[in-house]
Amino acid sequence: MKDLKTIKSLEKELKVVLKRFRLKDVGGNSPGFFLGSNGDVKGLSLVKLNLKEIPIQVYELTNLIQLNLGTNRLRRIDNKITQLNKLFKIGLYQNEFKQFPYILFSLSKLTNIYIQQNKIGSIDKKRLELCKLDQFDISKNPLNIPPEIIRRGGTEKLITYLNSISKDSKPFNEVKVILVGDGASGKTSLIKRLMSDEFDMSEPQTHGIRINSYVSKPNNYPANVKYNFWDFGGQEIMHATHQFFMSKRSIYVLVLNAREEPNPEYWLKSIESFGGDSPILIVINKIDENPSFDVNRNFLKDKYRSILGFYKLSCSTKEGISDFKSSLTNSVVDVPHISNIWSNKWFKIKDTLQNISVPYISFDNYVKTCKNEGIDNDSDQQILLEFLNDLGVVLHFKDFALNDTHVLDPIWVTSAVYRVINSELLSNQGGIISYSDLTTILKKGKEDKYSYPVSKFKYIIELMKKFQLCYEFETKKILVPDLLPVQEPDMNFLDGEKSTVDVEYDFLPKSILPRLIVNMHGDIKDNMRWRTGVVLYDEKYDATAVIKADYELKTISINVYGTNKRDYLSVILHFLRKINSYFEKLVAVEKVPLPDRPNIYVSLNHLYKLEGLGKSKYFPDGADFEYDVKDLLGSIGGPYDSEKELLILLEKVANKLDSHETLMQKANDIVQLQPNFFGMGVNLNAIIDKYLKKKKTAANKGYTQ
Repeated sequence: MKDLKTIKSLEKELKVVLKRFRLKDVGGNSPGFFLGSNGDVKGLSLVKLNLKEIPIQVYELTNLIQLNLGTNRLRRIDNKITQLNKLFKIGLYQNEFKQFPYILFSLSKLTNIYIQQNKIGSIDKKRLELCKLDQFDISKNPLNIPPEIIRRGGTEKLITYLNSISKDSKPFNEVKVILVGDGASGKTSLIKRLMSDEFDMSEPQTHGIRINSYVSKPNNYPANVKYNFWDFGGQEIMHATHQFFMSKRSIYVLVLNAREEPNPEYWLKSIESFGGDSPILIVINKIDENPSFDVNRNFLKDKYRSILGFYKLSCSTKEGISDFKSSLTNSVVDVPHISNIWSNKWFKIKDTLQNISVPYISFDNYVKTCKNEGIDNDSDQQILLEFLNDLGVVLHFKDFALNDTHVLDPIWVTSAVYRVINSELLSNQGGIISYSDLTTILKKGKEDKYSYPVSKFKYIIELMKKFQLCYEFETKKILVPDLLPVQEPDMNFLDGEKSTVDVEYDFLPKSILPRLIVNMHGDIKDNMRWRTGVVLYDEKYDATAVIKADYELKTISINVYGTNKRDYLSVILHFLRKINSYFEKLVAVEKVPLPDRPNIYVSLNHLYKLEGLGKSKYFPDGADFEYDVKDLLGSIGGPYDSEKELLILLEKVANKLDSHETLMQKANDIVQLQPNFFGMGVNLNAIIDKYLKKKKTAANKGYTQ
């Protein structure tokens, strides 16, 4: 009872009502707590309470295992925190810490620390080496450390980086400049003007990627910087492959064709999706052909805060080129990683790899290159490889089918993918080809720079599968959803009640629906798939789903029919949320229609919040009267049940090769994707044990789950 008295004391001091949540209902975006079986407080969430210090009562909760203090005004932690010697997870994100609270390292069971978005400027390597953390997120702090090193993960990568720094280390001083825009907007011509002051009136369109570099010294910067220009082809069918190389460590140049009066927001949203807060320069090209054209600059700059400036120019007449070149050169100061320190060994390996004449090397040859420079530790080699991948020096993936090939020339692999998705054979066959067709598609012509041995066909297809550009079916057949037939099939067989959720986007990337088709291709009913939709069926739930994308309305609609509509809807929403999570700053609102006014929709997330707050009635905007919250939730199957949904989703995403470790990772991924869910109060080990027991029971009965 001591813990409950402490909670009562907290309620009084904080002047907030901390409702008693059931174990399965605790969310991390509002204050709350959950209890263990013996009545002890096991988890406590004190988020968004404007706290300047941790209430002393918290230190009395000695059975706490999870503590969330995110989004407050904390600057320090009292030594009394050592009383919480059972704590294994703490959230301190979005506070005001200027120094890391090293007292946390004295908690022997603490394995997860989330302290992103504070004001921490340094981290002590020796103290860090004394602890063992599975999750240590110190990103979005003013540390002069590459962001890939400090994002969510264990401490191993950070320690390796800190150990690599010595007296001969120096700033990276290199930046990727990515040019995007519609086909024929003049991206290649702009690069030629910047690099050599050349212009070709008959410049051919770029098919794939072109990469060029030059060196220049920005104003008020102590050294020269190397600018690597990545010129992406603008044809729509190629946009999905941009994700291979678009990164947050870049400067983006959006080139608009003044002659065609384009809408820039499609590209600005794409840049945000893959580039996060990377600086953006907007070029309005060909003003000699349409001098009056402009964009609503104040509106765009207010909406997209990463825009540094707008530049009207003409590659043909050279007007505006000099001013733009100066602005581009100096914009490097807005790229945080430019001054990150690299060890001399890392530079030597990078230079060696970039000077190799072949387009790819094996993993063994990469290891040999590292050992030649004195980097013998496996984990050090792997971390450097991941970093080189993030910078675009190599294209590397951990996946078993991709791990042995490290691509050194990105044009080699993108050219192969472009040739596949642009092939006449693929188009003529409704988006379907076989492995044997690759021999024809990738055959080297007289003017082709690259060759593709049969031994690399599997790598190319596995890469397309990884980025969800295609999936395999039957025996050695490949389907590319982007090239499916346009016509929607007849669906007269559907009847009965349905559960409906519409997902409204502020920007609907063209690749989201194809990705969903790839992710759920095993459920496709009778090959009913087309360019903007798919019909799915799951025998276990006896449920059929019709999913359609409307690119004009920027909406994906999901209608589910059958016996267990709610469970199957939960599965589909999970996969869609996972796909949405790949895109930075993407706004996707899940809505359900009113039962008697199907043209009026209400936010599903808002309904769950109302239910959690104990609100029974809701007056939707546009309606004529109040509705019962539980009735509205009932239209999709009832209230959220975390344990049940986690088990359902785990059964859907797990496979027979999963170990306990990989199941735990998948379970964590599921938790992170649930709306308003911090993960407190959910015993993932118990859920995994329940899944394994259920799987074993099914196997004993002679069928698989």
